[in-house]
Amino acid sequence: MLDSACPRSRVKPPDYIVDLVFWRHANLITDRLDAYEFTDTTYSDPAQILHLGEAQAGMLMPWLDEMTALSVDGPERHKFHRVQALWFMILDVIDPYVHVSPMRVSKSQRARSRPVWPRGRSFAPLRQEARTVHDALHADPHRTWHLSELADMVFLSTRQLTAVFADAYGKTPLAYLTMLRLQEMAKLIRKTNLPISDIAHQVGWQSRNRASEAFKTCVGITPSEYRSRVPQAM
Repeated sequence: MLDSACPRSRVKPPDYIVDLVFWRHANLITDRLDAYEFTDTTYSDPAQILHLGEAQAGMLMPWLDEMTALSVDGPERHKFHRVQALWFMILDVIDPYVHVSPMRVSKSQRARSRPVWPRGRSFAPLRQEARTVHDALHADPHRTWHLSELADMVFLSTRQLTAVFADAYGKTPLAYLTMLRLQEMAKLIRKTNLPISDIAHQVGWQSRNRASEAFKTCVGITPSEYRSRVPQAM
């Protein structure tokens, strides 16, 4: 019997799920780090699989084995439809046993919490104030930005700016800035041999501990662990 009572938000998605999301959204996702973030944000409702049972689990094994084999060499577009078919067969077995727990992450909580990609934004025309702040953050993510400074830039109060920006991009300005820094930090970890403390400072953090804490919150592992899992720079 397989029995899990862990909320979905407390566990990392399995690698084959991340690979599936990576292939499915290849036009939006640049690497597996983005895939983890995208998955955690897009599928954020916590779920439980209860009492799946040996018979149902036995049905899944050949499909999981094939999915694993297809994932060994990395994502390739010609494999996508077979992986999708396997995943739908797996869902057909487990769907009657999946129950969503009552815990939810509200839009406002997402906007202020983990630095992941926006979810559920309304695709209305962007207000110019949000676009201006967005462009400023992208132009200089290493700068020590203050919310009041950004608000003054577009002649809004800090509360108004937070609401306008979160409505446009799904995150508050400072949470969005954290996301930009973490993307750059991950890139430098993958492509350079610079010490983690130097990378943290280079992307805008004065404290390595603060950078590491934000990185672990977003990615699920520390910067040092992340470096150990990617090829070393030549």
